[in-house]
Amino acid sequence: MTNSTSEEDTPDGELISLLDAYLTAIQSGNETEQRRLLSQEPKLAAWADDLRDIDSFAAILSDPLEIRTQTSATAESIRFGKYELRGELGRGGMGVVFRAYHPELDRTVALKMLTGSAFTSPDQRRRFAQEARLASRIRHPHIVSIHDVGDFAGQPYFTMDIVTGASVATQLANGAIPIEQAVHWMIMIAKAVEHLHSNGIIHRDLKPSNVLLDECDEPCLVDFGLARALDEFHDPTVTGTILGTPSYMSPEQAAGRIREVTTRSDVYSLGAILYEMLCGRPPFKADSPFDTVLQVMEREPLPLRHWNLAIPKKLEQICLRCLEKSPDKRYPSALELAQDLERWVRGESSPYESLSPVTQFSRTFRRYPDVAYRLLALVPTLLIVMLRCLLAQNAPAISDYYTPIMMELSLWIGLSLVWEWHASKSTGHQWTPYAFLLTDIIFMTSILRARNKADISHVTAYALVVILSGLSLNRSQIWTAGLGCIAGYLCLVYGAKDFESWIVPILMVVLITCCTIVTDYQARRLSIWIRSRETAERQIPIKTQSPTI
Repeated sequence: MTNSTSEEDTPDGELISLLDAYLTAIQSGNETEQRRLLSQEPKLAAWADDLRDIDSFAAILSDPLEIRTQTSATAESIRFGKYELRGELGRGGMGVVFRAYHPELDRTVALKMLTGSAFTSPDQRRRFAQEARLASRIRHPHIVSIHDVGDFAGQPYFTMDIVTGASVATQLANGAIPIEQAVHWMIMIAKAVEHLHSNGIIHRDLKPSNVLLDECDEPCLVDFGLARALDEFHDPTVTGTILGTPSYMSPEQAAGRIREVTTRSDVYSLGAILYEMLCGRPPFKADSPFDTVLQVMEREPLPLRHWNLAIPKKLEQICLRCLEKSPDKRYPSALELAQDLERWVRGESSPYESLSPVTQFSRTFRRYPDVAYRLLALVPTLLIVMLRCLLAQNAPAISDYYTPIMMELSLWIGLSLVWEWHASKSTGHQWTPYAFLLTDIIFMTSILRARNKADISHVTAYALVVILSGLSLNRSQIWTAGLGCIAGYLCLVYGAKDFESWIVPILMVVLITCCTIVTDYQARRLSIWIRSRETAERQIPIKTQSPTI
């Protein structure tokens, strides 16, 4: 590859990480991630064609089937051992599924094989073999059945029932599914998952694209690539490796606590599927897989009625019980979930207790963290100021001093609530962090000016705002905070009357600037490390579609 584009502005380590991430997005077919990376680093555009050529060349070299396909493009079918391959049905991050015909048995099946088998790791081959082994143990009307397992020309494969319908993910492309239909499907899916659990298997990758609909419009569970047997003492993955799809994995799975992943982790995933079927979107979905994982671990999903007011309150409670952060608070089994849904259909009450006020408060706090932390600081402060004003009713000077502060605190709280409301909307989540930052800086500056001073303690407050903005790992937010704090401090200095020299304000501005630069540098380093881990270890699959079989 040759590239004449200057790379002086981008460190080698960061550019290599971006190139690796872009190639991974090409391999997984994730066009959204490709566009995001190109917008983040325009220099990637000069490498795009070369990276695509590398991906195509590697696929041809690594897969004998690809070579035969290139030389027999006009053939109606390709001979693969005892099967005739009659077209591709779907492709995932690790496997490809073909429609296959067995002439001797006169039967059409779905045949799944590893992509790029010559370059697959022993771990990938072991997972592929484990998928076939676990799936072959299951016989259930709503779980795809395995027929044959084999190896042809070094290419491992297995065949299974062919399901001709679309997936639930395809149905969701048109929006939320009607409530009655969603509940009906979830009852059957939950019972199928319970059958897995009763046979000692955890699925670990339940999501809408892994639920196909047959000719009777009934769901069928597929893809056991991440399934794990409960009786296995040694997990095939190492502790700390995240496997699964971010929007649907449980908090313990997202945190990499592999040994804590149990049947209740699948119950969480069922709740995430039900949430998306009813609301048209998953409970957590951020701009990147890493941000989605953080939301899964730290935040509470918005109430279902936030997206769809037609959803009954009791049904919302059933879904949110599945999505509890603590496994002990979820349904003890997938069967219990199915039975509670059946009780809801019949109009019967649930045996599970309603949430306590403490639990509801804790859930609300995690659901709206940005405004919650501000309220924890601002509301007590406002109450103290109000109490001070009440105690000083006979002292007009004190009352006149605190009344503007009380009004500013009230407006600060009100605007924070408005920004959080906008953040909960799908159209407002991108700009609301900046609104929060600027609101904090403006009102902090206004209140500090009431003291008519600009001492070192005020500079510390501005530096703290910059440092806290770095927790977002968003460089634009960090610089928004830094420049905003500099402007706020200069306004504070302009209104102060106790300066003997302007040397101190200049030094303080330099201090805030240095704080911003250091925070930005550390956030950038951490972002590069996170992207490198995601790409190098393939911890979080970016591709959101699974093969349709």
